[in-house]
Amino acid sequence: MRNRLQDYTNNLNSHLSDKNLYYFVRNPERGLGLETLINNYYLIYIQSSQYSEYFNDGGIKNYCLECDSEIEINPQGGTRILLSDQKVLNFLDKNKKKLNYAQTFKVNPAYEKKVQELGFNTLNTTSLLNREFEEKITQYQNLSQLVKFPKTILDKFGNLSYLQLVHQLGQTFVIQFARGHTGSGTYVIDTEEEFNSIQAENDQRFAKFSAYVSGIAYTINACVTNTGVFMGGLSLQITGDQDLGALWGTTIGNDWSKRINLDNTDQIMKETEIIGSNMYKKGFRGMFGVDFIVKENGETFVIEINARQTASVPMYTKMQLLRDEVPLSLLHLYEFMGLKIDLNYKEYNLQNLQTENFSQISNRADKQITIKHCMKMGIYRLQGDNAAQNRFTDEIAPTTVFLDEDRDKALLYQKYATNVASMDRQGVLVLTPIKDRILNQGDEIVRLQLNQNAIDSQGNTIPWIKEALISIKEHQL
Repeated sequence: MRNRLQDYTNNLNSHLSDKNLYYFVRNPERGLGLETLINNYYLIYIQSSQYSEYFNDGGIKNYCLECDSEIEINPQGGTRILLSDQKVLNFLDKNKKKLNYAQTFKVNPAYEKKVQELGFNTLNTTSLLNREFEEKITQYQNLSQLVKFPKTILDKFGNLSYLQLVHQLGQTFVIQFARGHTGSGTYVIDTEEEFNSIQAENDQRFAKFSAYVSGIAYTINACVTNTGVFMGGLSLQITGDQDLGALWGTTIGNDWSKRINLDNTDQIMKETEIIGSNMYKKGFRGMFGVDFIVKENGETFVIEINARQTASVPMYTKMQLLRDEVPLSLLHLYEFMGLKIDLNYKEYNLQNLQTENFSQISNRADKQITIKHCMKMGIYRLQGDNAAQNRFTDEIAPTTVFLDEDRDKALLYQKYATNVASMDRQGVLVLTPIKDRILNQGDEIVRLQLNQNAIDSQGNTIPWIKEALISIKEHQL
């Protein structure tokens, strides 16, 4: 496959020889994956980070608004801040070519308007299509006759009673509004008191009411093109661990090595292709993701569609590059740029849905917090207490993090690194924000990326990994 990857890379760079590709984003990590392959790639981002050393040493073209402004910028502003700031506009004007492409993590109308004003060619599907397939109610209306969702009722909140919903959906059910962030638009209802509390504030809102399905959550990345629906990176979702700052249903990680309750991937592949084909008929192109829930007996339901690049794509792109595979993120660019894709999507999907010994897991902020101590980003190794201590001076390196009160286990810093391509068999990659960064609820305090599983055969986080996430959080705060 190496020759195919090289051919696709060369062809893209030939196409971009007189063009630029700008990726606009709040957090630079979301725009990573292909940055070392594409010659005229610029990462334009808001938040200063520990990635700057990687960018500078690797000659990766980038512009950081916070770095240039020397002040912390409200992280809620998103790409609208970037495309409205005169310093950014000056940078773009200085570097732009006759034709320029613009890409972002999640498209919105304000971003679309700014990109159009700049005369850039967009590499995202429209915000209208994004909302149609991503919002909980319209995605169900579009796809419920084609794929299997949990039993669902769509109605105005005030038209339904608790007892009526229990009768139709069961004692425990799920309420979802059209839009939400990191689980904030989803509620699991176990009691009438919980239902009444939410109904009192949302009496006139339209909502999706679904039967609660207990099982293992999976996510699959895909890219719809005129050649077919390409898939890859089927991962078990790590969700809802309150010890790690997660709300119910909030994804805090991915494990590409596990297949719990899932004997084969046939239904997931079939329904992802149906979803992608339906989206394509309506004009959608490029990357998207689908979340499934798989019951203990193997019964599988669609629970969510992310009509855009998913958060796992940057890491999965690096995983694909390690085995010389043409990444989904590269196929996304080919589709939007009108370049020929000559891969067989069925063969591609079989190859890219195999298990891989990689995982990532994060600890999220459960409220607004400030990072008071910056843990250096990079590769760490889990060692005993003696390894953490200088045997001549008894000093402990400031980059060391102990996982328990007895200091029997410690994470020892090995080297600076930013992605799994730099990992060895014993290492764990620790990704953390910079000192004094203000995090909002749901933001990542720390993320670990590993070349091993993060969860056990029962779906529980491996103890030392959970201890590490909690200890690193305490170390930073």
